[in-house]
Amino acid sequence: MTTSSYKFRLLRLRLNTFEVWVGAAAVVSTIVTFFGPKSIASRVVGVVSPGLVNTYTIMYGIGGVCILVGLWRGSPRIESIGLIFVTSGVVVSGIALYAALGGVGLISAILQFGLAIACLVRVRLLVKGQV
Repeated sequence: MTTSSYKFRLLRLRLNTFEVWVGAAAVVSTIVTFFGPKSIASRVVGVVSPGLVNTYTIMYGIGGVCILVGLWRGSPRIESIGLIFVTSGVVVSGIALYAALGGVGLISAILQFGLAIACLVRVRLLVKGQV
């Protein structure tokens, strides 16, 4: 079975289910934010600057697409770039929520920083060739 075969690509996606979910959630988040502007006006997201919302949403979108393409093509480089974009978006989002909501946004920020750490660990493993 060659590495470019369809069955091998599906197997790679199944073996990286968590990462597929992260990439898909990032893409869906981008689509919802840009094509459903009412979501930005919600009580939680509406307190954050629209510029910051656009910044981390674009980072999510680019990162999500790169993760999915990198997994599909078997390219650790593209996958790593996507993970770094998602990490950057998550960190900006966490800081923005904590700055806007104070203690109320702390739990969300902590969860987002946990996801950022998981993404960076995955990048480290990809770079070292251990995955």
